[in-house]
Amino acid sequence: GDVHPYLNADCSGCHNNVNRTYRVNDDIASSYTSALGMITNPPEQSLLLQKPSLQVPHNGGLRSGYGVGETKYKLVLKWISDGALP
Repeated sequence: GDVHPYLNADCSGCHNNVNRTYRVNDDIASSYTSALGMITNPPEQSLLLQKPSLQVPHNGGLRSGYGVGETKYKLVLKWISDGALP
């Protein structure tokens, strides 16, 4: 599935800046490339999941729907597991 609409809507408020490690905006290709830099194997240890779920510190705090086991968390986890891993 495509997670870009969720990540763009939920994260771009802070992560649209070129000075951020992770960037997401309306440009799907560059957002995808940036997201790849935030995923690891096993997928559950990807910062793309751990930061918005507050498993590791995140200045933006817990993002709604991204808590472990919540809908958006599961969608991003499935996206990574289904082939986003490099």
